[in-house]
Amino acid sequence: MQMSKGLADLGEASPSVRNLLVFERIRKLFRSLRQHRLAAVLTLVTVVGLLGTGGYLAARHFEAKRRFRIAQQALEQRDWPRARSNLALCLEVWPRSTEVHCLAARAARRDGDYDDAARHLNDCRRLAGGAEAAELEDALLHAQQGDLAPVDGYLRERLKEDDDDTPLILEALTQGYANSYRVPQALNCAARWVRLEPENPQALYWRGLMWDRLFSPQDALTDYGRAVELDPEFDEARGHLAEHLLETGRSQEALAHFQRLTTAHPGDVRAALGLARCWDRLGEFARARNLLDRLLTVDPGHVPTMVERGRVALHMNTPVEAVRWLRKAVAASPYERGANYLLFQCLQQDGKLEEARTYLQKVQQFDAEFHRLEEVREKLLVKPWDLALRLEAAQIMLHNGQAKEGLNWLDGILRDAPGHRPTHQALADYYAETGDTTRAAQHRLLAQNGSDPSSSR
Repeated sequence: MQMSKGLADLGEASPSVRNLLVFERIRKLFRSLRQHRLAAVLTLVTVVGLLGTGGYLAARHFEAKRRFRIAQQALEQRDWPRARSNLALCLEVWPRSTEVHCLAARAARRDGDYDDAARHLNDCRRLAGGAEAAELEDALLHAQQGDLAPVDGYLRERLKEDDDDTPLILEALTQGYANSYRVPQALNCAARWVRLEPENPQALYWRGLMWDRLFSPQDALTDYGRAVELDPEFDEARGHLAEHLLETGRSQEALAHFQRLTTAHPGDVRAALGLARCWDRLGEFARARNLLDRLLTVDPGHVPTMVERGRVALHMNTPVEAVRWLRKAVAASPYERGANYLLFQCLQQDGKLEEARTYLQKVQQFDAEFHRLEEVREKLLVKPWDLALRLEAAQIMLHNGQAKEGLNWLDGILRDAPGHRPTHQALADYYAETGDTTRAAQHRLLAQNGSDPSSSR
């Protein structure tokens, strides 16, 4: 329209001038069109860029939600590393999410990485509303490490609510009591946990561990067996199950479990030793001997392997070799019942009756002490807070070479009753016998200044 009007306005200009003017106006029109097109293109590029950024952010948000669901599923399956790696990706997208930080702390705690759990909880507290969100998980972190004094009351109050967090609280308390060797309390928590979740393999496993510590192998065997039945990939429970089957004479059943464990974990000495013991019990002495020799090449001073090597030599009618291995085992671990009994058998067969009798007397003493330990265990199931019973169990262990176990039991008593005079006296006596005069003096002083509370709480 404008171009038509412009041509009309040229009037009566000469043809050459008129042509030049027409050409100039056409050029200006095309320039205008190009400018408008460039503006349109720039606008389009800007819109596409914004849409692309928004799409990228939306895609990351969607991926984070997917990863969060995977992490939750991994936690249910006790796959702590997978849960932690997926939650780390979530935090790249949601760095200010108190929910994700708390869940990351929970995954790290249950994976045994207490420092990382504490870091996530600190991050959570710095966020708005994070202190309240972190309260329960912080208490569980203390409890699981055995630091129960500051949080025990709070967690027991939370248990009264009987809500969705109850299993988590029982799990942390079970492990905390176990780690601080307050075994009866740990058993009570584990038993309640199993009642609440009877098909939770982790709960069954922990109850089995506590049955073991209270010297009730048949109850432990039942729990380990059920845990493996529910979760065939639960190798920790499978290892304990295999050992209990072997101890109760079910060597063929134990063999299948140990074979699976050694295949899955080629460097596991405990599983390999169990496999050798199975072959020995099943009469495959040469296979047992060869495997034990390989293990002793790696660790020549491993007492359980030396004992089994002596046993196999005895079964293969090479008593001189058997005595050599068993003497080495007894020298390294004087309270090893199996080594003492086998050495008694070897010496008796060799006609060395007087020396054999000394080892038999040691075995009889071990058996008497163990029988008393079983009696104490039965009483502890009824009176789990009885300090005198717990002290007696600890002293029996100390007298029979189970120093680490006995000291842990004594430590558990002092966590419940820090001033308990008889426990400090027992520790003073132990350290005096082992030559640790500094610790002996410390506990002797604490025994003098301590108290002797009632045996029951």
